[in-house]
Amino acid sequence: MIAEWQGKIANATENLLALDDTVVLKRIEGRSGFTALMLSGSTAARVTPALAAMRELFDQIGTLSELVEKAVRLRRSLNRLWKYDETLLEIKLLLRGPSIPLPAIHTPLAERSLVSASQNQRARAGHWD
Repeated sequence: MIAEWQGKIANATENLLALDDTVVLKRIEGRSGFTALMLSGSTAARVTPALAAMRELFDQIGTLSELVEKAVRLRRSLNRLWKYDETLLEIKLLLRGPSIPLPAIHTPLAERSLVSASQNQRARAGHWD
């Protein structure tokens, strides 16, 4: 599982870096000698959230990398005589369980019950396909 995740992280990082290095993105953001474009209207409405989502993906890849590194450290600490099964279970839960915190989802008032919270905390399970 660890090797699989390391491969997925490497691919995602490579793809994000390739996207970040495109001339179009450099022109929009004003990098590499370009002047930043002033977006407006429907272009701004579509491009601005997409750029923000891409930056968020960079952050999430970092979080995921840290999680996998923790699994690597746990794997290295395995001892067949002491807590072997517990450590393997912890690694599995890190890589397959809901271990990546996500931003809370706001629940509209009309959809809440009397005792429900206005926001719901979420976590992403480790198995991305």
